[in-house]
Amino acid sequence: MQEITFNWSKGYDLSSHEQRKIARMNTAFRWTWKMSDNDFKFDFTYYFLMYHQMKIIGYVGLHYIIDEFQINTVYVDPLYRRKGFGKKMLKQLIHLSKTKKIRHILLEVRSQNMSANKLYQAVGFNKIACRHNYYHHPKDDAYILEYNVQKEGVINDTDTFH
Repeated sequence: MQEITFNWSKGYDLSSHEQRKIARMNTAFRWTWKMSDNDFKFDFTYYFLMYHQMKIIGYVGLHYIIDEFQINTVYVDPLYRRKGFGKKMLKQLIHLSKTKKIRHILLEVRSQNMSANKLYQAVGFNKIACRHNYYHHPKDDAYILEYNVQKEGVINDTDTFH
């Protein structure tokens, strides 16, 4: 696998270039530019960025609240999908969560998003709830997934984050 680096940053500490790039990528989740801009301003908003040759190729946008990460967005550039980059990024985020003394990582995913569900299951997330008919256009259930950081063992991976 190619040389990948990671960066952990508060939303408002990202450069304007990084914020614009993330806001553009967030449109894949039906976020407006204003929604992204507002999210960058929260003190509890963090981004875990994945870089290849100094280019953002993926990120996890989350809210860091006390001892929990609430993941809002997981994005991997289409050119890097289905090549293990999403899994590597989530494993590194889990590793980081242990250094931050996080107890749980939570996220919500469409039930019909099979590739995302498969990825989350592969890194150790478990379904803890279902919100029936939560999504519209198209109509779909939302699965609430949890990674119990305290319960899981240490993840060994050679890449590091800054």
